[in-house]
Amino acid sequence: MRGLLIIGAVAALGSCSSQEQAQADKLKAQVAAKMKDPESARFTHLKVHLAQLCGEVNAKNSFGGYEGAERFSVVDGSVQLRSSAERADDLTANTPAASHFIRQFDQDWQSCQSAGVAVE
Repeated sequence: MRGLLIIGAVAALGSCSSQEQAQADKLKAQVAAKMKDPESARFTHLKVHLAQLCGEVNAKNSFGGYEGAERFSVVDGSVQLRSSAERADDLTANTPAASHFIRQFDQDWQSCQSAGVAVE
């Protein structure tokens, strides 16, 4: 009996609320809108942490094939894709004030994944 109470408490701590799920659904729509074929967007590893949604998205390209999962993060309504971080990092490469967008994106994404609550 005591073991069941502990399991129930752990499950309650790790589940998302309907408010978190509604927020996640809204943010997923923003991410899908960035894809070439928004209707084909498939989401995995979704987590909500504070006002951030992070996970992976896979969508069809112009040829109708899936490109492969890409990490994304939505913070304060701004969608950030890892490929965008790579392009930004390429633009600043070899400059005196070289930025490290990829490293920062990966740190923020990992922080959201480890501290966030799973959503669908």
